[in-house]
Amino acid sequence: MCWLKRDIWRIGIPLASLLLLLMLMVLVSLSAGAYEATSGLAVSGSVQATPTVDVTATMTALNEEKLRQEIQQLKNQNGNQNNWLANNSTALIAAAATVIVALFGILQWAITVRQAQDKDQRDRDDERRKEVVAQDKELKDRQNEREKRAEERFQKVVEGLGSDKPEARAGAAIMLRTFLQPGYEQFYRQVFDLAVTYLRLPLSTDTHNSEQPDSTSQALFTVFKEAVPRVRGELEDYSKLLDASRVHLDCASLDRADLSHIYMRGATLTYAHLDEARLTGALLMKANFTGADLWGINLEGARAPVK
Repeated sequence: MCWLKRDIWRIGIPLASLLLLLMLMVLVSLSAGAYEATSGLAVSGSVQATPTVDVTATMTALNEEKLRQEIQQLKNQNGNQNNWLANNSTALIAAAATVIVALFGILQWAITVRQAQDKDQRDRDDERRKEVVAQDKELKDRQNEREKRAEERFQKVVEGLGSDKPEARAGAAIMLRTFLQPGYEQFYRQVFDLAVTYLRLPLSTDTHNSEQPDSTSQALFTVFKEAVPRVRGELEDYSKLLDASRVHLDCASLDRADLSHIYMRGATLTYAHLDEARLTGALLMKANFTGADLWGINLEGARAPVK
């Protein structure tokens, strides 16, 4: 109702002015009627005041006639006033009715205008909601399309890792790292599991002679090193161990790698580089660290000693 109060205030001044004008008109009419009645009385009195024959009987008769005329004039004056009120009562009622009708019409107009404004506002709100829904749908469609393309690319990487061609396997292992970037969180665990699966296969390199592993193995070492902290960060239970048992990380470059809370039972890390690596809380039973570089390694809370 606040809008109605504001509209009434806006139209109140013109209505008050109109009502004041009508009252002034009525007062002017009353003043004019009174003035005419008084003037008539004064004229009559002046005419009657003219002296006649200086005779006692005549003066008495004249005085009586004058008195009757004054009484009649007073009666006429009262009658004129009553007649004026009677004659102008209809006009006053009509004026009041006109003001009421005008006020009702203006209020009705204000209500109609406000209803039209409300309808326009609702239409704009509905249009805005439709635009928001359309934008959300478009964003969702784009997101679904990106996820679909990413899934297709990931499937190609998986197929490449199983290829018979060494260059195809190396290229797929390198591409696997792209799925560890921000925005691909849904692939973090799949990348880790895929890297662990292929690192459990025997390496083609004679690690005991400290030879460098092939390109595919080097790329998978890097993927493994980067995937562990990302997957652990996605876990609700930070202390939950990541299963990397029996992986072959011989000659892997894992300097400053964060391998905390990882399960590496039976893993081989011969001649691996683990300078300043973190293996806190890790399970390392039967892990082989022969010839590995362990300078500055952090084994706090590890479940089994390194041999």
